[in-house]
Amino acid sequence: MLRSVVFKNFVHFRDVQEVQFERGPTFLFGGNSTGKSAILELIRRSMTTSCNAMISNPFNPTKIAFVFCKFDLSTADLHVWSGVLMLKETCFKLVIEIRSSRNMCQVSKYSVQNQKLSCDNVEVCDFELHENEFSLLKTGEEENYLENISKEVDVLYKRIGDSSFRTIKEGDEIPTEKVLKGIEESFVATFSVRSVSPLQWTRSIPQSKAEDTYKEANKRAEIMKALLPRFQKDKIFLETLNYLCYPIEYNVEIVDSQITVNNQPLLKTPVGVIEAIHFCLILACKEFKTICLEEPGTGMHPEMIERMRDILLRTREARVFIIVSHSHAFINNWTVPKINVCSRKRVKNYKGDIDIIHQVRSIRGLSDQILDLDDMKKLLFSFKVIGVEGKRDKIFLDAFFSYIWETINSPNADEKETSKFQKADTVLGNHIICIQSKSAEKNTIDYCNLIDRQCCLMLDRNAHVRVMDDKKRVQKIRLEEEFLSPFSEQYFNFKNFHHRSLNEFLNKPEGFERLSHILKSRNVFVWREGDLEDMIVESLSPAQLQAFKPKEESANKKSKKRGVEILDLTREQLRKLVIAVYEAGPLKRLYDFLSSFENGLK
Repeated sequence: MLRSVVFKNFVHFRDVQEVQFERGPTFLFGGNSTGKSAILELIRRSMTTSCNAMISNPFNPTKIAFVFCKFDLSTADLHVWSGVLMLKETCFKLVIEIRSSRNMCQVSKYSVQNQKLSCDNVEVCDFELHENEFSLLKTGEEENYLENISKEVDVLYKRIGDSSFRTIKEGDEIPTEKVLKGIEESFVATFSVRSVSPLQWTRSIPQSKAEDTYKEANKRAEIMKALLPRFQKDKIFLETLNYLCYPIEYNVEIVDSQITVNNQPLLKTPVGVIEAIHFCLILACKEFKTICLEEPGTGMHPEMIERMRDILLRTREARVFIIVSHSHAFINNWTVPKINVCSRKRVKNYKGDIDIIHQVRSIRGLSDQILDLDDMKKLLFSFKVIGVEGKRDKIFLDAFFSYIWETINSPNADEKETSKFQKADTVLGNHIICIQSKSAEKNTIDYCNLIDRQCCLMLDRNAHVRVMDDKKRVQKIRLEEEFLSPFSEQYFNFKNFHHRSLNEFLNKPEGFERLSHILKSRNVFVWREGDLEDMIVESLSPAQLQAFKPKEESANKKSKKRGVEILDLTREQLRKLVIAVYEAGPLKRLYDFLSSFENGLK
């Protein structure tokens, strides 16, 4: 069973990357062109002996590029790695067996000629390991694993270069062939078909005969043709397919070499049902232990994808499923720890040119900061997010975004109206999420940086300014060390406001204005007035506030105290409240803050 893949310097993956696998599903999410398919392709090339497989180009041809898959073969003594190692014009497919008890390493080397694997030229070498040599290749466990694995690969490359290889003659057995064959036979992957024009349209040239179209569809149904003869009457296959497609039942058969679904030609079957049939056939094939599926939910209703997700989570056998998808439906509380996010960013190289860099990161632990699944999905599938502290903040900010959108898109809006929101696209590009608490501020920003998401936060003032019980004096200005690196002297000045008037702190340039500047450097906005409700109360007159009070007294004590309960307002009332507050001024500061973060890759 596949346990991990580690790779570096292939395609756009400049730095060393690792994806770990456990029994059941592992998910790869990310935007287009972020390296998801490249990871699957690197795994495929590590687990097969396909002679015509093209080797991906290295990111930097002057440095070693490698990809290795580690396998669990149910023995603590034997450690097996399979992969590709490349430097300049030299490229090898390697199968490495390390036996801890003998302290020996055996390497089978398949040469690559003209960027194609050659199975006719295989060399083998054996060498004794030095003390603690290749400890990471053996265990794969160390705190600084990613930093040190590259060093071990460099040593491996040197040992291979210094060792005496013997060429395997035709007809002789390759020592690692049995292991590699077992790995290959236990692996299967499905890849999305890519073409310039994958869809038909109303101006497509019609086929001369419908029968020809049906035959072509049947000819291309490779998975069904290979597996249906074995499993079309299989109980597990039929039960899984009926569960996935409920409430409709589908009967899939091969009749006279033609595939039919409910007695209809395959071409008349919905795409989502075809994907379901493929999934259930591969699942029924028990010899497949490592299964890579690219976009397995194509054409499926979200509820079907959720059932597919649950089938994968209930897997009891020792099987690994690697799922590449853009679907929210795969996400629930049990899949979040199994998600890896692929991302891309732009960086300057030593020449001053821009390079596109890919990376993949596990989000294990992110659920501790973001509890709501809808917010989790927004974070994973958005480029820019703004985190707020609670439901009221989220509802109000969403209403503000709606007001901006309506203003710039209204057919009756004049130039004066639309000019208020000249950077509306920058602001509206943010998706709103709720973070767990003020204490999650740093972790949320850091994690967004880790998975390359642009993130800013809208917080209450008490996240950084604590006040005394009388609400009139400052108790403490709270800033983490990360905020202070270029501002230590300014922080010293903040201490001068401790136990002094809150109004003095809010009105002096070296007070709240300076604090806002420091927080903005970390993409954090805080309300000057206190919290959202304080801002509304201070912005509107008593008569304006009265218009938004419910006719009947709300049972919510907070509502009685504040005068406006956002959760009690209708959509139209909320819209009017946003307009009134914007015209009063405080929302303009928030808009200026959000509009300062331009769209584009970091």
